[in-house]
Amino acid sequence: MERIQSLLKKLGIENLVDDKLMKEFKINKFKKHSLVLGSGDSSEKVMVILQGEVKVHVYSDEGGVFYGMLKKGEFFGLISTILNRPVLPDFITTKDSEILIFPLKKIMTTRKDIMNLIWDKIAIKTAEESVSIISKTLSRATSSNELFFIKYIEKNKGELSYSSTSELSENLNINIRTLQRIIKKLSEKEIIEKSKGLIRIKKYDLFKKHKQSLLG
Repeated sequence: MERIQSLLKKLGIENLVDDKLMKEFKINKFKKHSLVLGSGDSSEKVMVILQGEVKVHVYSDEGGVFYGMLKKGEFFGLISTILNRPVLPDFITTKDSEILIFPLKKIMTTRKDIMNLIWDKIAIKTAEESVSIISKTLSRATSSNELFFIKYIEKNKGELSYSSTSELSENLNINIRTLQRIIKKLSEKEIIEKSKGLIRIKKYDLFKKHKQSLLG
């Protein structure tokens, strides 16, 4: 409790939080690679990173993926809490982390008298504020991954051996859902053909034309 009081003092809101509300604040510990908030989850709290790092994953319908990093002192969960909508990104720890659970929804519903004061005192930076910008870059990220995949096959003399899509995803550093979509798309266009453990160029003329279109 003393640690939470100290943290609230640093935020300049310790005098605005009574003992009853103070009990709603928690400090949770998360191991490396823990999912703190997942896409589709509901959130009634804002998460403040006290120690560690949190990676942000945002996916598009086209399979594009954005990776961002939040560090000590940064917040997430704000927009979904305020707008009462599901969380869009996945928030995953990249190392052992400590996170302050800030009961924003509770404050909004039970202490409206101090909500505006708290709002004025806290400068909140959150990954979710960037979602509109992120979404515009996702299609470009997909094209970039597709071009990388094509160049990789070309570099390997038109053939690519693999034991599993998961392993290939790790080797190429491309999100597995993005990779699956790319392979399906190129196969349907007869640019590549896929057999067990092998991907090869099917029609070189189509392959070259598609590569040029991605290069712009």
